[in-house]
Amino acid sequence: MSDQAFHNGEKVTTQTLFDAVQNGLSNDASPVAAMTLASYIMGRVMQHIAKVRALDDNTATALEHTRLNQEHSELDGIISKTFFTMPSHLRFSTARQGPVIAQFIMTLHAASISLHLTAMEHRAMPQNRDPKAVSVHQRRCRNSAEEIVLSVELQAHVDPALVSAIRYAFC
Repeated sequence: MSDQAFHNGEKVTTQTLFDAVQNGLSNDASPVAAMTLASYIMGRVMQHIAKVRALDDNTATALEHTRLNQEHSELDGIISKTFFTMPSHLRFSTARQGPVIAQFIMTLHAASISLHLTAMEHRAMPQNRDPKAVSVHQRRCRNSAEEIVLSVELQAHVDPALVSAIRYAFC
């Protein structure tokens, strides 16, 4: 892992951000690299949200809606792939992890919540109303929120002093 190299200012060869987005984090990815990826994903989600909110549903074309739906699917896929391909040392369940791992996991879940809340708002428009789609987005938001709570609870059992740092970062 490159955490020691990071703290010691040593150069190491790491995977590119593009490769991490396309293929998931490598097995030797450090918590700092994971947090960089999560920050990038959150930034992409925020850009998507800005586009959705700027769209005028009264004048938007079907093509504009299709592009936003494709972008939503792409971002959702990136978030899911990041979770599914996450190396074991970046998972909470395998070891006692520090606040950077907690922040990484919670940032990914927050990105998922933000993405799906925006989709629900967009789908709530009368012309976009699809109850099945809205219920899928609600379930994804609820699942991510539950994972954030579980992450904080697990971190509290590992090191209660770190919970205040997590609260400060997220609240």
